[in-house]
Order: sequence, then C-alpha cells, then structure tokens
Amino acid sequence: LVMSSSDEKLFTELWKSFFKLPLDEMPRDSTNYLVSLKKLFYRLEWHEVYDLIEFMLDWIAKDSRYKFHLRAFKNKLNNVLESNLSGYRIIDTCVTPIVDDAEIEEIESAICLADLLNGVKKHLQTSLEFFSRKHDPDYRNSIKESISAVESLCKIICGNPKATLGEALESIDKKGLVPFHKALKSGLLNLYGYTSDEQGIRHAFTDGKSEVFQEDARFMLVSCSASVNYLIVKADKAGITTS
Repeated sequence: LVMSSSDEKLFTELWKSFFKLPLDEMPRDSTNYLVSLKKLFYRLEWHEVYDLIEFMLDWIAKDSRYKFHLRAFKNKLNNVLESNLSGYRIIDTCVTPIVDDAEIEEIESAICLADLLNGVKKHLQTSLEFFSRKHDPDYRNSIKESISAVESLCKIICGNPKATLGEALESIDKKGLVPFHKALKSGLLNLYGYTSDEQGIRHAFTDGKSEVFQEDARFMLVSCSASVNYLIVKADKAGITTS
C-alpha cells in the first residue's frame, strides 16, 4: 500500500526524529513500514513507550486541524492507562505521574484558560515537562516554572511587566483591580517566599536540606494551576483583559 502524504510526514518524523534511523533505510510502503515499526516498538524500554506517546501527541498538537482529534486521542490513551493500572496519565501532551482526576482537571484547565497568555501557558507547560521526565525529573525547575506562571499572570493584571510577584500582588490589592481575600494573597506570597528564600527553590542546591521531591513539585504545580484559574476568572469578572 502506498503511503498517503499525511502518513508519510508522520512516518518520516518517527523514523528519523524518534527512532534516529537513516531515511534511506525507511520502507516506502505502508505495509512494510508498519511491520518495521512494530519490531522497533517491541524493542523499546517502558519509559521509551511513554516518550513515543509524547512524541505523537506533540506532532498532532502542532496542527490546529487536529485539535478535536487530539482530545479524543488523549481520552483513549488515558482510558488504556487507567484500565492497565498505570501510574501515569496524559496531561496536555505529557505522560505524567499524576493520576488524580481533580488534579489533572486543574492543570488542564489552567493551560487551556491561559491559551492566549503565552508567557503563563509556557511556564505551566514547561513545569509539567520538567515534572514528567521519566529518568531525570527536574522538580526544582518545575517548581520555578509553576510559580513563574502565577507571577507572569499577576504582571499582566497589574500592568507592570517588571514587577515581582510580591510587587504585582501589592499593586493589584492597592488598586482594587481584582477583589480577593487577604488570606489568599498571603498564601500566594508564602508560596513565592518558599521559592525565594536563602534555601529556597530559586537558589543553588548546596546541601541536603534544600532537596526537592516529587510531592513538593506536584503540590506547587497543582496549587499554581489552581491560582492561575482563579486569577483569570477574577480578572475577567473585574473587566480586566488578560489576553
């Protein structure tokens, strides 16, 4: 069977970019290609199977025509992962060790709401990518990116791109731009403080006391995603355009 043009593009990318094989060795008909692909697939380590899924999701996500196909594909993948008792689920285009439905929904919602807020969305996606690495997760940088998403959004709301999160929250509060409880403001400042003090996340790792674990990064990713969702809705209700 002759490959269609869309199949050939995907097959070529898989062959050269994922499996790192020479293009002159790639079969030019669908039947032989799929036979070769099956053999390559069964040689993969467990974490490489998840890498392949992420590669496919990223490839589909690059083309806006496949937006609805991507959602359906992710749902099917998550159903398979759940039915096989996997400790991983799909969030955005990452295979990540978060399986709680509420947490998944919070992160997905934040990335979706921030779709037109390039800085905010990019910080959340990068945080998720650092967190989701199979062999070498980078929890420290995941936390940095999580709090940076909140900071980036607050800069947009207060209209000061040079403000720190603390300065942006003070400006938002004093100007009455977004009405939110003092305790919530304090909570966000405390999260920011956790990442910024002398033994915090933004400083170099110098001793075991400042080691960061998966549960720390997970808490920050979910909490900061919830904060992004909250602040975007509040800003919208206050008539502040964040896009």
